[in-house]
Amino acid sequence: MNILVYVIAGLLIYGITTLIINSISNYKYQKIIYDRLLSIGPISQIGNFINNTSLKNDLMFLSKCVLNNIKSSGYNIDEIIKPEKQKEFDIIIGELIEKYCNHKLHLMLFIALSRENKQCSPDKILNYIKTKFPNNITVNKLEFQNILSNINIIEIENLCKVSCNEGMTVCDNTCVDLTKPNDQYCGNCDTKCDDNQTCIPFKETDDSETIFKCVNKCYDENNNFTLCKPNETCCKGVCMDLTKPNDNNCGSCGTTCVPQNVCKQFYDSNNNNNYSTCAPRFYCENDTNCGEDQICCDQTCVNIYDEQHCGNCQTICNAPDTCVSTPDGFKCISQPMT
Repeated sequence: MNILVYVIAGLLIYGITTLIINSISNYKYQKIIYDRLLSIGPISQIGNFINNTSLKNDLMFLSKCVLNNIKSSGYNIDEIIKPEKQKEFDIIIGELIEKYCNHKLHLMLFIALSRENKQCSPDKILNYIKTKFPNNITVNKLEFQNILSNINIIEIENLCKVSCNEGMTVCDNTCVDLTKPNDQYCGNCDTKCDDNQTCIPFKETDDSETIFKCVNKCYDENNNFTLCKPNETCCKGVCMDLTKPNDNNCGSCGTTCVPQNVCKQFYDSNNNNNYSTCAPRFYCENDTNCGEDQICCDQTCVNIYDEQHCGNCQTICNAPDTCVSTPDGFKCISQPMT
């Protein structure tokens, strides 16, 4: 009698232990599938919201369904979840959902409507769905398509529509006053200032209309900052207009010119703006900018007797020829040996 009791107790302990081990194992695999579902397709775009709402339960239901059918379909779960087989694993998940797994109505409607109404608050869509379908209904794919086709899209559009007071503008489903500085919407819905910038009102001239621009916060070594003008850049705590010549910051912060060059300002006709860059110290635009017996070649004043520019910018005298002025103009002439 005692032996029978021990046997029964042993079987019970074995059964309970096996059940616990299987449950832990199943949860591990289900979590792996859950994470994969969160990273593929339209679900990936709303993963954070799903994790913080009741939709998480719907996705866990879908993960459990996929896991059960992976086992019943004869796949080796430990093999197909290997990182190098991720693409194949995703295909298997998709096929099993398509073939075997019913779709939770809340989750699928939420995904579908979120894709159609990107400006709408996720909470609004979820509340709408739960109002229309209070029970957490499970449907197959065909039934889901029929339900989705009967959803009143006008209701969803009205639900998502934001109504602002006069003088306010809708930006990303939010009412914004674009007549005031706003780092998220600086002057319009599309301009967002970087972390090291802030939005300020700005006038090109005293008579021009006030506009808003993102300007740099220029921090010094004591972490104090000043606000640069829209056309200025912060160089080591100092706001500088890099379109103007500066030998220590020529065109960019910290750019210095070599001794034979100097920082000069130029005009870019294609982009209609000024810029500064290092140029030869004897920079010229034409011959009138050069001295006596000099010509302007490649924006540099050179000697007219230079063998590399004999009388003009194109004529080069090859040794032993030298550049000589003759009654017929400058010519490359071989000098007699002495």
